[in-house]
Amino acid sequence: MASSAYTHRLLRGALSYAETHAGLVIQEFQMPRDFRPQANGRDAVSKLRAWQPNGLLTFLEDEELDQCLALLGRPCPVVNMAHVLTRPGLVVVSGSFKAQIKAAANHFRQQGLRLIAMLSVESLESWQTQAFLDITRPISGMLSVFVEMVDPALLDDLDQPVKPVSQEMATWFQNLPKPIGIFCPDMGGGGYAIRVCQVLGLRVPDDVAVIGSDDTDVSLASQPTLTSVIPVGEKIGAEAAHVLTQILSGKPITQQTVPCEAMDLRVRQSTGLQRAHLCDIAGAVSHIAQHACDGLTVEQLLKATQHVSYNTFRSHFKAVIGMTPSQAIQRRQIEEAHRLLADTRLAVTLVAERCGFSSGSDFTRRFRAFSGISPSQFRQQLNVPSNL
Repeated sequence: MASSAYTHRLLRGALSYAETHAGLVIQEFQMPRDFRPQANGRDAVSKLRAWQPNGLLTFLEDEELDQCLALLGRPCPVVNMAHVLTRPGLVVVSGSFKAQIKAAANHFRQQGLRLIAMLSVESLESWQTQAFLDITRPISGMLSVFVEMVDPALLDDLDQPVKPVSQEMATWFQNLPKPIGIFCPDMGGGGYAIRVCQVLGLRVPDDVAVIGSDDTDVSLASQPTLTSVIPVGEKIGAEAAHVLTQILSGKPITQQTVPCEAMDLRVRQSTGLQRAHLCDIAGAVSHIAQHACDGLTVEQLLKATQHVSYNTFRSHFKAVIGMTPSQAIQRRQIEEAHRLLADTRLAVTLVAERCGFSSGSDFTRRFRAFSGISPSQFRQQLNVPSNL
């Protein structure tokens, strides 16, 4: 996997599945986005080869996957969590492209936009183009699809200038009737589209509303912030781990492609949410769910998800959720501790570590304040043995 907020969500889902299934061990190997010509990519594959996995959970594009498997040097079952071409020994568990289009199209319609287009900054398969046309045709007065391969460096670095915009892309943007909604299905594509609009003098979202496919960190780094629709990574990671477990146990697999319909839509400024109203409570709650057990602080939460002051965020969060951000983080940590104490035989000290507490004593104190009993007493009530 390459390292990104979304891949961490995938990994979290896979690890959550592994924690409740004895005998399943997962080791993470991170690859640069384009690892083939780089020594550190080959080093990562060398470490992977030395580990000798029985199966692979991957989040790689077609060419990257082929290179990785070739460098691995031996066949093994593979479950990939990004959509790639089918091939022997591979199962794809990924977000449903059609469900993603439906979520984006429905949001554009709710915003009063009748014209919808799609911009791809990577290769686009014919069935994807057809799916976009079939789904959006009934609700759009005009459809257009434009594909142009863009240097990944321009997609990854939101501060990188996009000048000069190619003549073909500039003509496409300028000739689109306005106002229009543009859906960008590729990672980094939404932020790139916003920067292209800025170079061409097009207003976002007044002339062009943009929906991308990036996680919270990238979406909030765009200016204006990017509305995004992405698959629920935790669900995909857990399902991918389940499918790989089935393969390794010898059970027949009837599907080479397993689509996940669950989508997260995060509405931000690129489709009309005004900055004055931008207190992304949904994004904060999602970030807490994903990262509370990583030792998340309120300051880190504010930086990762908001563009407002601490006091504004705290007051809005408490009004909507009924508790402060700090209390919400702690509640999520204790909920995860409850699950680990009930579903695993991990020692209490390890449970404390996995839930992001600074020490075992701090964990016990906070657990008792929240639950009324100590972690050991909680486990005893459930008759769960522990590895102390």
